[in-house]
Amino acid sequence: MLLKNANIYDVRAGAFRLGHLFIENGRIADIGFDGSPQSDAVDMQTSYVLPGFIDCHVHLCVDTYNPDASRLWAGAKPGTIALSAARAAYR
Repeated sequence: MLLKNANIYDVRAGAFRLGHLFIENGRIADIGFDGSPQSDAVDMQTSYVLPGFIDCHVHLCVDTYNPDASRLWAGAKPGTIALSAARAAYR
């Protein structure tokens, strides 16, 4: 999937720049700031993209499929919780 005309935050420049992103297998495969992308790309004209940023407010140890997830960790060893959180972060 190609996203064109996005306001992309360029960490090297410390500012937003108009550019294009190519997404492949759910990941950013390429970012470009030059040239004109294909016309069949998704136009992101008023959207902002922050590549590499993550949601800093996330509950990695909470199972979203279980409404009573807090009880799952009662009595669990800290290492077990940490491994579960790492697995959730990878997803």
